[in-house]
Amino acid sequence: MVPRGSKVFIDANAIVGAYETGCWKAIAAAYKFESAAFCIEEATRRNWSGSKLITVEPDEIKKWVAAIPVSKDEIVKIDLMLRGATDVHDGEKALLTLAQIGRAHV
Repeated sequence: MVPRGSKVFIDANAIVGAYETGCWKAIAAAYKFESAAFCIEEATRRNWSGSKLITVEPDEIKKWVAAIPVSKDEIVKIDLMLRGATDVHDGEKALLTLAQIGRAHV
């Protein structure tokens, strides 16, 4: 188990899942969440059918999650490292970028 107060990377799926199950406030208070800004956008934007995955505004999530921007150039470097793996989504690539190039907050 991850000790309380630990830094934890979180992606859009985890954010949405935590809100859907009603445990967001409990886990958000227990950890120092970090994510790529893209993951927060992904969790809160409208999907292809026009509905939102969660009805929380990005600014509300940013109260609990440090949103770190990732550039397109940084994503390209991760794409090259992954060598065309197609099952890695953009949010996951952004988190990998943070971990790989040391852009995460310490």
